[in-house]
Amino acid sequence: MILRRQSMLTGRMHEMELPVDPELLRAWLVTPFRSRPFVQNAFSDLTEDQWEFILTGATPEETAEFW
Repeated sequence: MILRRQSMLTGRMHEMELPVDPELLRAWLVTPFRSRPFVQNAFSDLTEDQWEFILTGATPEETAEFW
């Protein structure tokens, strides 16, 4: 599925193809923050960059520039 997010670092919109069930991702995103499992547990087959994108909308390039 293609996920479109606004970067918390730059405010720019980005898209990333993620190999996840769209319904599972939607359910995770709408669950209140304190009630949902950690992204690493919910989507254990994804990479760290993909987890970061789900959480913040930041691309690997933006994250590298920021840090």
